Parts: sequence; structure tokens; C-alpha cells
Amino acid sequence: MRGAGNNPGSVGSKFGAHRLAHQKIIGDEQGAQRHGNRNGVSLDEGRFASPGLPCLLEDLERLSEDRESADLVFLVGRDETPIRGHRLVYAMRCKNFFFPSPLGPRRNLSGSSGNGAGISVEVCSVRGWNVKPGFPVTVTVPHFSPEAFQMVHHYIYTGHVALTEETVFEVMSLAQCVGLDQLHQWTEEHVAGSLNPLNACALFGAAVALEERTKGCISKSSGATFVDTCVSYIGENAIECVRTPSFCALSKEALIRLISSDQFALEEEEVWRAVLAWAKTQASVNAATSAWTEEERQKVCSFLAPVIQYVRLLLIDSQVFAEEVEPTGSVPLELTKERYKIAALSGGTLPVPATAGSQPGGGGGAGGGCGGPGKFRQNSGNGVDPRFQPRAPPNRFFPGSQILAREDAGFQRLLNEWYGDPRESWTMVFRASQHNFSAQAFHHFCDGVAPSYVLVLGSKGEVCGGFSDVPWGAVGPKSAGGPTSSSCSSSNNNPATGGGASSSGYCASSNAFLFTLKNSHDVPPSKLPVVKRTFAISQHPDFGPTFGAGADLCIADQCHVNCESYSNLPHSYDGDNAFSGLLMGAYNFRVAEYEVFTPSQAQNVDKDKDHD
Repeated sequence: MRGAGNNPGSVGSKFGAHRLAHQKIIGDEQGAQRHGNRNGVSLDEGRFASPGLPCLLEDLERLSEDRESADLVFLVGRDETPIRGHRLVYAMRCKNFFFPSPLGPRRNLSGSSGNGAGISVEVCSVRGWNVKPGFPVTVTVPHFSPEAFQMVHHYIYTGHVALTEETVFEVMSLAQCVGLDQLHQWTEEHVAGSLNPLNACALFGAAVALEERTKGCISKSSGATFVDTCVSYIGENAIECVRTPSFCALSKEALIRLISSDQFALEEEEVWRAVLAWAKTQASVNAATSAWTEEERQKVCSFLAPVIQYVRLLLIDSQVFAEEVEPTGSVPLELTKERYKIAALSGGTLPVPATAGSQPGGGGGAGGGCGGPGKFRQNSGNGVDPRFQPRAPPNRFFPGSQILAREDAGFQRLLNEWYGDPRESWTMVFRASQHNFSAQAFHHFCDGVAPSYVLVLGSKGEVCGGFSDVPWGAVGPKSAGGPTSSSCSSSNNNPATGGGASSSGYCASSNAFLFTLKNSHDVPPSKLPVVKRTFAISQHPDFGPTFGAGADLCIADQCHVNCESYSNLPHSYDGDNAFSGLLMGAYNFRVAEYEVFTPSQAQNVDKDKDHD
């Protein structure tokens, strides 16, 4: 039983967009590893470390439900649903439960000791759980549901648990309360790793609800840690997350946690629009602002009233403020007057505020600032008015990128400037870490894709990459659909050795280029155009994205665990400060991540050409 307590067991869970499927998997993590199966061992398969283990697990499960031998009763939830257990089992498995000992201080059998003397009457040290001595000992657990408590109770006896979206945060919090540290840690990491734009707001809302319900009753709710994780994730992926139905279903408290965060990476105009959509959903109003009845206006404003102070209205463009914000009637008169007063003092011309995105990555001025001509600059002086505090730069042009995120999100504007369309939106088609950095997977997902940006993150934080307007894998017949300004030829070329499979070759391009955004040589963000157009793009099935015949930038297979990627710049590409160590600090290097993006409307390009 002690071995079962030292690992989190098998947690059967599968996160969907808004649901966690019930999937119970029986197994012991350590036993599974001995058999070469890291996913646990199914009870039906019967492969256990010991032939007696299946019977033991069945006996323990029956013991967890046995009424006659129970000396501990938990009264759980508002209805005080009884769940029976055994003090010895809880003291053995949980750090925060104790077993009475006549020989000395209170102690539990999992290795922790108390500080009392004599026979301890203390059963547990969980704040907010009321203990009534007697036989059986009664413990009142008011702030958790019977369903979640039963799951943890089952885990304590058997080492197995089945998670659902409705109970996952309660399970995390209960695991921390009773002292099942590894279950708590495993569950939190598992849920955090399952976050995606579709389920992030739903999971965040559930975590905030648990935090509010257990406030003051638990010293440190496990939900609190996950709330911070969600705020960070939703902030970085705000553009996608605010479009989901679960965003508009958030509670007032959850919404405030999001929009009061500097990490909520949206332009303030978009923050306002998202908050208005939330208020209209809460008020069940579908009509546009101009078509509201007075009753609808009052209903929407009643939901806006407690949250509007967290929208940084003084950062909203003046035209948007006049056309979209003021007509709702939700803005306090004092704030409207203050806005016009600041505009008057500014001489009618409202300067652009200095934002976190005005200098990508903290570097030079490439990429320009965020904002428009109708925004206010933060007041100079000793104090910082939070109403003028800009949020993190929006991750709006390359949504989902983990390379161009946080302080590097401002580089997105620069890449769009180099592309020639400052408002282009890109879609990720490949992230190397999701496919074990396989060159074969790169070609599976990216061959035929054009145009494309390749973003590369070095092991020491370097950020570089390249742009191609010809399809990857476009050798011979595959190049037929490529841009007319480019051509492809087949050869027996290996970018690393000069020889290889017959499917390798080069594609010519006049528009391809390499770039550096962050490097170890203090070179500012720079674009390195192709100079040997015939060799712009190298195609080889055993390598990832490769630019030039040098190759000027070659990403190897399994590039995260070897140093076979290299840069022989300048060869087919050149520019100011070009040398082999510019992009990644050395000729050979290891890659921490790379991503491939294509314009969101790229699939419609050929159709558009047909109509020209």
C-alpha cells in the first residue's frame, strides 16, 4: 500500500473541447514501467507485477465501501453526504491525517509527525474541516462535492481515479488538502498540458468558481495556481479564446480576473468588444447597440457596470469610443468628461502611447508601435496611472505561436511588414515539438504549402527563420502549381553532403529571404534577401526546412537532440552583418522549437487567380 502512495497511480482522463470523457484505467505507474508500458496496465489485461495484486486491489476497493469496519465518516457538501473510511488508511496515505498513538507525538504512517504528545485526538490538519470525536469520528467537509470526494477516496484506497471536467479542480484541491502531493501535482500538470483555445475559458471558469467557493477555508487552493496558468494562457491566445462561447459564459469574477491582467494581449478596442459581447450574452440581448430598447439597454448596462472599470477606456481610439462605447450608455459621465479634457489639453491631436510592443523583444524600433492616432499617451510624472498602462502586445498576426509570444510578440508586425501586408493573419501548419522534430512530419504537413514563414528558436534564445513563396516539397511535378516567378528543378542533392535521394532538388525564388530577430551579436532585426535565386529553397525528404545551397539555414531531423542543423551564411543569401554565426551563434546548433505558418487565406489564392 505504501508503494501505491508514492506514485499518482493511473488517472483515466481525456480532455475534449468542453468535456472530459470518463475513462477508467487501472494500473500502477511503477509496475507499468517495469513492463514497458508508461500508460498503466489495464485490469482486464491481467499483467501485474505480482499475481496477487488484482485480488488485493479488489479487496481494497471493497474495504473503501465497507460500513461495518469504518471508524471515520466524512459528511460532504451541503447535504452532508456520508462517505465512510478508515483512520489507519487515511493516516498511512495522506500527510495531513494522523493516527492516535499512546507512545508519543501524533503521527501518520506516511512519514510525517505531529507536535502533540500522548494520545492524539486530532484526526486531520485541514482548515475548515470540522472534526467531531467519537466512534466513528465525524469530519464535516462543507466546500466540496460528494462526487469529487468519492474520487479521491477511491484513489486513497486503490491508487486509481477517473477525472471529469466538472470535478477535476476539486480533485486537485482535495489532493492538496489531505496531503496527496503527487496526485495534486500530476493532475495539475495534466490539466495544464491539455489547455487549448476551445476549452481554456471553460476550465478557467471552473477553477475560479472553486477558488471563490473555498476562499478562507483552505490555506492555499490548488485552483489558485491553475487560475494563474489559465490567465497566462488565455492572455497569450486572447484573440482565439474570446471568440468561444465559454468566454461569454464566464462569471463576473472570472471575467474581471482576465481583463484586469496586463497579460490579456488584446488591443483595448478588442477588449471592449469582448466585454460587450459577454454582457450582451449575460443579458440575453442579441441586437446591435443602435437597435436596443430601453429595457435591453438597462439589462446590458447592469452587467457592464461592475466590470467596465477594468477596461482601460482611456486607451481606446477616440473614434471607436464615440461610435461603439458611448452609445451603450455604460460609461460614467465623469470618465467621459475626463477623456474630453485630456483631449483638449493635448491640443486635439492625441499621440500614440508607448506600448510594450513598440520595440519587439526589447530591441530596436523595427515593427513600429501599437495603436492609432486617437489614443492617449500615459501621463508623465512620479505615479503611473493604471488606466494608461498598456497590455502585452497582441498575438494577433501569428496566433498560437510559442516563439513570437510574450515580449517577442511585437516581432509579428515586423514580419508582416517584410511580407508586404501589415494586417496579414497567419495560420500555423506545423510545430516541431508536437511531432518529435521529425523531418518526415515536416514534409507531411508542409509539402505543397506556400507562401510560408519558418520561425526557429535556438537553444540559447535566438530567434531567426526564413520566408519562402514556393511550396515545400515542390520538386519536379509538384512545382506545377507554384508561383510563376519561381521554378523548381530536380537534382541528386543533399544539403548536408551534396548527394541524396532523387526526390531532392532546388526551387528558385526572387522573393525568399532569411531573417534574424534575436541573436547573440547585438545585430538588430535584419532581413537577408536571396542573392542566388536558383538555389533559394532546397528540398530534401530527410531534412526539415532548408534555405540555400550552402545551406544558409538547414534544419536537421531530430534537431532538438543533435547539432546537425547548421548555417553556412552567406552563400545563397546575403546582407549586412551576414556570417555563419549570425542566426544561431555558431555554424552548428541545436533547435529548441520551430514553427511553420502560412497566410490564413492561402487556400483561396488559386481560386482568386481563376477569377482575375
